[in-house]
Amino acid sequence: HLHGPQYRGSEHIRYSGSLLKYSFSEASQRKGVTLVDLDATGVTRIEQIPLLPRREVRVLEGELDALIARGRTDPQADDYLLVRLTDRHAILDPMGKLRAVYPNVLHLEKPGMLEARGSQQLDRERLTFSTLDMFSDFFAQTSGEPMTDQQTEAISTLIGELSRDEEAQG
Repeated sequence: HLHGPQYRGSEHIRYSGSLLKYSFSEASQRKGVTLVDLDATGVTRIEQIPLLPRREVRVLEGELDALIARGRTDPQADDYLLVRLTDRHAILDPMGKLRAVYPNVLHLEKPGMLEARGSQQLDRERLTFSTLDMFSDFFAQTSGEPMTDQQTEAISTLIGELSRDEEAQG
């Protein structure tokens, strides 16, 4: 991979890699630079100098409640994160809840919702639904009928009130 260290022929002929992590695929890489001392006879010393950024790039995986509990005491809660939720049910505003303890969540995946559940298997397209869309879909799947206009309006109002209450609580 282009951002990782690469050697060409000898240990002192190299590209140190990028100075920072630019992708979650680099989360496990250790970044650094290579200091090579040369004299008239050639290489006298090669030193790998690690670079320690203020914020790491990490991938966290687990159920929302467990991740939030861990985040309350995580000394690296300000790191840049990709979070993979393993919960198998829909969650109202998971990003907002995660950012309360991990302010730099950059990407959220929900692979738990993609696991097979018989005829009710969810696909990736459904994961982009709004809260109202998700509730409407849930209602249709559990009742066998779509919501009426009156039910849709009532749920929409309720979701708005809950969102405002959550924002007010901070």
